[in-house]
Amino acid sequence: MGKDLSIVVIGADGQLGFDLVRILQSSHRVTALTHADLDITSRDQIVRVIEKAKPELVINAAAYNKVEDAEIDPTQAYLINAVGPYLLAKELSAMSVPFLHVSTDYVFDGENTQGYVEDSIPHPINAYGSSKAEGEELVRIATDAHWIVRTTGLFGLHSGGGKGYNFVTRMRELGKTGVVSVVSDQVMSPTYTNDLAIGIAKMIEQNIPFGTYHLVNEGALSWNDFAKMIFEKTRMSVEVKAIATLESGTKLRRPHYSVLHNKKLKDFGILLPPLGDALDRYLSELSIHEHQL
Repeated sequence: MGKDLSIVVIGADGQLGFDLVRILQSSHRVTALTHADLDITSRDQIVRVIEKAKPELVINAAAYNKVEDAEIDPTQAYLINAVGPYLLAKELSAMSVPFLHVSTDYVFDGENTQGYVEDSIPHPINAYGSSKAEGEELVRIATDAHWIVRTTGLFGLHSGGGKGYNFVTRMRELGKTGVVSVVSDQVMSPTYTNDLAIGIAKMIEQNIPFGTYHLVNEGALSWNDFAKMIFEKTRMSVEVKAIATLESGTKLRRPHYSVLHNKKLKDFGILLPPLGDALDRYLSELSIHEHQL
């Protein structure tokens, strides 16, 4: 699609949305929308807001990701993760505006220890994953002009609604006690939102064919091993105990091996840096940010 596009980013106050706006606005005209600006479950609001913005592309980074809460009451998860994307895709199709929708590794059951490529068949095992899988399918039904980008384990400067709260910062805080217990039976590919935003910008500017893609930092490890990497890079002396998901206090089924392979985008020369490198740059950015506060 090239550069200097009019782009609407929905979910602009989330961790990925924040970096999408930051990265895209250097080469494009970006309208950043939060939930206060647009309720994606309201068709009338979608039509009114999108027609006013007159975008050439809409990116949906909004999601309901309270995984535990979704299992108790999936209503909000399905409204935001499935109904909302469908309404957006349907109205954008009528306006002839392409749509990029962000999805998750949780659409898979995690039973394939070889990991997942873009054409792997989704099989979610919890309500959150099911709502995201349903959202993907509804987007495909509503518009041909779509990209679905699956990613996983996001961490970035604006995590936690701008509070900087994510797995990395949580480990730094918990690590002050000297001992942490972290699950070792969930393996995925943690991804730096800044890198993900850059990858999405490249997809747009290189006019990648419509379809479903995976985009994560290169590397796969358990949350336990990721914690060890964090403490090593922050030079914190912490004992990291390995526990099973069932010992962590959750009753929710989670994928045990949800590694996403960036198979299709590699053919277009789009590849995110290795996880270790991404974590180094995030920690550097975080340090600068904290000193400015």
